[in-house]
Amino acid sequence: MPTLEIFDKRNDFLSFDLRDLLEVIEPFASRLDWYVVEFEPAVLSAAAEHGRGSPPSWVTELWHKSEAGAVEAISWERLKELSTHITQTMNALFVGTDAGAPAPTLTLDPNDEHYKLVIQAVDTSFWAVTSHDENVLQALKGRFNDVKLRPATQRYF
Repeated sequence: MPTLEIFDKRNDFLSFDLRDLLEVIEPFASRLDWYVVEFEPAVLSAAAEHGRGSPPSWVTELWHKSEAGAVEAISWERLKELSTHITQTMNALFVGTDAGAPAPTLTLDPNDEHYKLVIQAVDTSFWAVTSHDENVLQALKGRFNDVKLRPATQRYF
């Protein structure tokens, strides 16, 4: 599937994170079933304003389940809420499917036809969004500046 790799930076750091991606793709993604396959945040915070303190316990539980190899279903609303607690993501893999499609496994192929959207954070270096929907890719191209379109994707980590 085609993949848009996004590298927008400010002062040598990515200038965006998951929350920004979700904002752009929401019209295309909000009705999909979502799964957290990998989730390794670099910086978590207590609130959307990145206040001091710890994030809610469900955020750290999701992180620990991911480290243990569990693939967790997550609603669109919960995924958006999760994104408000992340300041920087190390590695992550989120998969959106049509309702009723098989859930992804840890060994998933991001080019699988059952996946409508695959979002990968790659080592705080860039994000990759994979979709057959050209409208998704165009929306992202319209929002971000430093992008590369790849004809197919890969599992980056």
